[in-house]
Amino acid sequence: MEELDRAQASPSQSIANSKRRREPEINMEPEAKKIKHTKSEISTNPLPRKRRNSSWLRRKQELLALRNESETLETTLALLEAQQAESVLEPQSKSLTENQELWKSVAAIARQECRNSQEENARLKSKLQTCTYALKMLQTQVIQAHSRQQEQQYSKTAFENAVRVGIIMSRRLYSDDSGIFDMLESKLEARLFELDVIARTAHQPLLQGASERVQVCREDGRDAAAAVEFKHTRLLPFGHDTTAKTIWEIIELGGLITDRHFRVARRSNDMVGMASRFTIPLDRGNCNTVNVDVHAVAKRFAGPVGMVVLVESRSEWSMNHSNASGWKQVTEEAGWVAVNEHPQQSEGAMQHACQLQTSMKLRPDASDVGGCGSTRPTFTGHIGDVVIPSFREILSSHHQSVENFLLDSSRAIKA
Repeated sequence: MEELDRAQASPSQSIANSKRRREPEINMEPEAKKIKHTKSEISTNPLPRKRRNSSWLRRKQELLALRNESETLETTLALLEAQQAESVLEPQSKSLTENQELWKSVAAIARQECRNSQEENARLKSKLQTCTYALKMLQTQVIQAHSRQQEQQYSKTAFENAVRVGIIMSRRLYSDDSGIFDMLESKLEARLFELDVIARTAHQPLLQGASERVQVCREDGRDAAAAVEFKHTRLLPFGHDTTAKTIWEIIELGGLITDRHFRVARRSNDMVGMASRFTIPLDRGNCNTVNVDVHAVAKRFAGPVGMVVLVESRSEWSMNHSNASGWKQVTEEAGWVAVNEHPQQSEGAMQHACQLQTSMKLRPDASDVGGCGSTRPTFTGHIGDVVIPSFREILSSHHQSVENFLLDSSRAIKA
């Protein structure tokens, strides 16, 4: 394009120069003008090519300026179009942001519901495990009760009643037992320091539904202080308050529900003295029996989640046997009964479970009743052959009485 511009410009410039050369010949101008014109021609004629070059450079500069201006305008136009496009798309982007916020809220709600569901699943799983544990314990108790029932069916009715609740002899009780009760009460008051240890022991969770243990304890390493300890633990499907109230009512009634062969002396609202007689058969035919005269004092201590009862007693043993008619033995018993809430129960599972724990230590007394010694050294020397099994049967009868009383009470309430 630049070459064409030069080609077009050169003929026009030559024509213009020829015309300028002819003008002095045609037009007759004044002398002054001619002189001036001649000077100008003389001054300009030597540089015609320089004038053409200056014009071409000027036009080139103008074209470059116009091109730069055009590019600037195009850039400005593109910027304005982009701004216009952004202004057009701005409402749409805002609407998309609102939709995103909406979906974000929906996602947050879904996550919260998922967390709630997971927590509920964990709670239900824990509840299921607790119920499974309780079911296993109850099944174990049912199996044990069924086995005991089958064993009892093989024995005679008289022997069965003697084992479960004991037979109280019809001999007349001592008319004055206040001295024995005072002695037992003083011994019981001296054991108040044991309450803290008993409370800690009673609040330990049970590993199984029911357990019974008999062991020999020797205090201070002396044979004379040897004692036999009977421990019994059981998980009952009743509230601890109901169980504690029932046990104390049985104690106030003398231990066994009868109206002729026991005597209860209430010493205070929380202390009861009892005197009773039992007969335990030594064989199935009830031909040989062991007679037990028991004096006991029980004191109640109530706590926030249970009850503790301290027990102190003295028993006189005699035997109705053809080979040992004059045999006698005196023993002392010290122990406790604790009822507290089951510590492993969770919300919604086994809300009425409690732990029943008993501990009794049986030891022989240093002196016999009335100064009478044993006429049969064999029986006196082997106290474990008669006294320990009989005492264990008496404790079992008391435990069975508590369970029967609780079951009868629950049935009466439901009816």
